[in-house]
Amino acid sequence: MANCKITTIPNEFSQAFESVIEMLADIDVHYVELASMWGKNILDLNEEEENKVEKILNEYGTKASAIQTQIMKCHPRNSSHAEPNSKKMHADLEFNLSRIDRAIELAERFNTKNIVTYSYFDRDGITEENWKLLLQDYEGLVDKCKDAGKTMVLENEHDTYVALVDDIQRIMSHFNSPHLRWLFDTGNMFRRVNKFSREDYDKVGKFIGYW
Repeated sequence: MANCKITTIPNEFSQAFESVIEMLADIDVHYVELASMWGKNILDLNEEEENKVEKILNEYGTKASAIQTQIMKCHPRNSSHAEPNSKKMHADLEFNLSRIDRAIELAERFNTKNIVTYSYFDRDGITEENWKLLLQDYEGLVDKCKDAGKTMVLENEHDTYVALVDDIQRIMSHFNSPHLRWLFDTGNMFRRVNKFSREDYDKVGKFIGYW
């Protein structure tokens, strides 16, 4: 555990980015996931705002541990909740997928290899057809991250296709790639099943790339 680095998500405290970074530095936490600040998603910042983030991080000796995106956290194409061509991150899957280029650009700028991603919402139920489409969509994302030397860390979210141990094992075993690893969110896991056993760890522990 000596090599573990503690990281946190500033916007879960406040959208006042600098105030949070200062507070974290005061308690010797110097790694953060860049998700949103000043009411904007990290992917939507303009150059001036990016420069401001960089300046604040440098001032407090803080580094980015990951770019926290909403990529793949979207309704499937055949969902009753889908809104094609709307450019809504959670409803327009083609737009959502296109944001990987911006995420890679920001990961490069803020000197992190990690890009946090998700999986389809399960609000219309889970189907094998959509599982196959999810794997197909991830093929393109994995290829782009491989070319860029980046790693997606897929978070198990309680209301998505990749929520449980068997889901994690399925997608990670399918790709078996250093460019797609598992972000183990214990809170989300326990929201669904309220357990994570030694047997579970033996199944999927080797896929953990971020905790």
